[in-house]
Amino acid sequence: MPSKKKNVDKTNMITVAILEDTEPLLKGMCIELGRADIRVCSARDELDLFLEDVKKCQPSVAVIDLRIRSADTKAGYDAIRAIHEISPKTQCIIYTSYEALEYFHKGVNLGVKAFVSKHIHGISLEKVIRIVANGGTYYGDLLGQYLEKVKELPSEAGQNEPSTPAQGRLSERELEILRLFGEGKTEDEIAEALHVSIHTIRAHTKNIRGKLLVKSTPEAVRIARLRGLI
Repeated sequence: MPSKKKNVDKTNMITVAILEDTEPLLKGMCIELGRADIRVCSARDELDLFLEDVKKCQPSVAVIDLRIRSADTKAGYDAIRAIHEISPKTQCIIYTSYEALEYFHKGVNLGVKAFVSKHIHGISLEKVIRIVANGGTYYGDLLGQYLEKVKELPSEAGQNEPSTPAQGRLSERELEILRLFGEGKTEDEIAEALHVSIHTIRAHTKNIRGKLLVKSTPEAVRIARLRGLI
């Protein structure tokens, strides 16, 4: 006789796809995520099969180990890039043993919403998944290190672009422009969407860079994401 399960509103179901090549860990992750409102729609140790599942089930969250049957991190980053193409609404979590700042920086640059170390058990994977599924981010201890690194950028950029005295909070219009850049829009597309000239967009982006103390617009988008501004 089948066991009775508590009815769950499917509209609130969190679907999860996992890419991990350590079998005991993969099984443990599936057990940990065995909740009434969480469904693991894919648990794979091969990139191609994982991406096929993602395309079919369009999960809320994808949990990705960076190194899959490989000596480098190429497979993990390839998975993230592919997910953006085949399932744009899926939010990505990097779950890895490799905690170097360069991996974190690259992940944030690809729009990853959380970076979880396999060696730190202060927060459960289930909790991180819920945070990300609800629109939040989690970067652990590496966030502080990354922001300290970013503080060094203005001195590198100072010779090429004068700093602006208008450092402070971003305006609603500036946040709107950053969100559009974060969606992959170009300057021309943003100007058309907001019914302004491209010169106006460029003036806004220069102010944004000054306020966030960064030298490029992609870096401004990354910092805004890390601070939860967009």
